[in-house]
Amino acid sequence: MSVNTCYIIAGGELLAPISLYKDFLLNRKPIIAADSGGEYLQKMGITPDYLLGDFDSISEKTLSGMKKDGVSTRVFPEEKDETDLEITATFALKKGFNRIIILGAWGGRPDQSLAGIAVLNKIKREKAHGVILNPQNSLELISDFACLEKEKGRRFSLIPWGGKVSGLRIKGCKFNVKNAVLTPWGTLGISNEILEEKAEIFLEKGLAVLVRDLEPYFSLEDVSQ
Repeated sequence: MSVNTCYIIAGGELLAPISLYKDFLLNRKPIIAADSGGEYLQKMGITPDYLLGDFDSISEKTLSGMKKDGVSTRVFPEEKDETDLEITATFALKKGFNRIIILGAWGGRPDQSLAGIAVLNKIKREKAHGVILNPQNSLELISDFACLEKEKGRRFSLIPWGGKVSGLRIKGCKFNVKNAVLTPWGTLGISNEILEEKAEIFLEKGLAVLVRDLEPYFSLEDVSQ
C-alpha cells in the first residue's frame, strides 16, 4: 500500500520556538489546521490547505484572512462530542491519508494531550498510522512489531494503552526482554536505550504507546509502521 501523508497542526502548547515548527513544515503538504492551529500557521506565514473546527479559539482576523487566501474551511458546533483534533483526523482519514503527522497536540492541557493518544488509536483502527510529533518527542501506537533503524543512542519508552501488553520482546537495546508483560499499573517499559544499529520490538498481544526522544530537534524523519 502506498503511503499518503498529511500534516495536522493543533492548538496545543508549542514546546519550542515557533521557528522550529516553521522550518519543519516548510515545503510539506498538505497541511490541515485544527482551529487555533491556524493561528500558529499564520504566525509562521504558512497557508494551510484546510482549516477545521468550531472556531472558538481562532481570531476572526485570522479566519477571514485564510478564507480570502482560498483555504477550505469547515465549521462545527462548539458543543460537540469530538475534539477539534479528532474531527480533523477523521477528515484526513476520509480524504484517504494513511499516514497522519500531528503537531501542536502535546503540551498545555493534560486532558487534551491524553485525548490525542485516543485520536492515534482511532487512526490505527482505520488501518492508518498516526504520529504525535513535537521537537523533542514522537508518540505513536504499536500493536505487533516496530523496527527502529539508525537510531543508536536514542531513548524510548513503551506505555501500555487500554490494558496489558503481553509477549513483549525487545532486541538491540540496553534492556532486552523476552516474553515480558507491561501493565497499566507498572512502569517497566520506561526509559530504554537503543545500543545497536537496529532495534526490534515485538508485541504478541496488546497496544503500546511508543515514545521516542528526538535529539536534535525534529530529527526523526520517518516513523515506524
